[in-house]
Parts: sequence; structure tokens; C-alpha cells
Amino acid sequence: MKKLFVVVMAMAIMLGVLAPVVLQADTASACALGLSPGYWKNHTEAWPVQYSPDDNFDVVFGVTGNGGLTLMQALRTGGGGFDALNRLAVASILNANSVPDALSEADVLMFVRHAYNYPEDCEYMKDVLESNID
Repeated sequence: MKKLFVVVMAMAIMLGVLAPVVLQADTASACALGLSPGYWKNHTEAWPVQYSPDDNFDVVFGVTGNGGLTLMQALRTGGGGFDALNRLAVASILNANSVPDALSEADVLMFVRHAYNYPEDCEYMKDVLESNID
């Protein structure tokens, strides 16, 4: 049942984000996807004022298990699994507050918290976040 919920929510969000692109594909006003983790890692001056590179990842996302990991450390971490999810989560939360048509902050928090509550869904939640980043 939880998988169905996740799939339905992801599809609804994806359609909401991608529909304007499909509908406006032949125009110059097609919406852009969010900025990459690499962009945010290298452009801290562009971060929304409510976030700092030194903010604790677990506090920002309402999860546990990362110790004192900061948002910047999450962006700098290589690898897959939760490391990849964390990188994309930071980029997505910054995009939510900076990039028009990006996933909302509430959606990003929902996806990240779901992955931490159901670790078997980590890869899927990572893919959802990644599909919304340019």
C-alpha cells in the first residue's frame, strides 16, 4: 500500500512539474528544472537566506542517522544510496526556494522522510528527486 502511495504521489508531482514543459515545449518559456548539487556546492552566495552550508542535514530534513552532517558535507559526499539521496535532497530544498517550477519544499521533505522511514524506497526517492534537477 505504501508503494502505491509513493508511486501515485510521485506521478502527480512529476506531471505537475513536467506538464508545463510538454505543453510549452515549442516556446521559449518552457520551464527549467532545478539546479544541480554541483551548482549549489560551488555557489553558496546564491543559497536562499533560510539555509546555510553549515546547517545540520538531519535538522533541516527532520530525519535521523547522519550525525553532524551539514548541508555542504552532504553536497560533497560521493557515492550512491543515501549519500546520493542526501546530495539531491539538499539541491532540491535549495531549488524549492530559488527556482521557479521546482519541486516544493513540502514535496522534497516528504520524499526524503519517506526514504528514511522506508529505506527500501531510497533508490526510488533518489530517482524522483534527480528527475527534477537539470
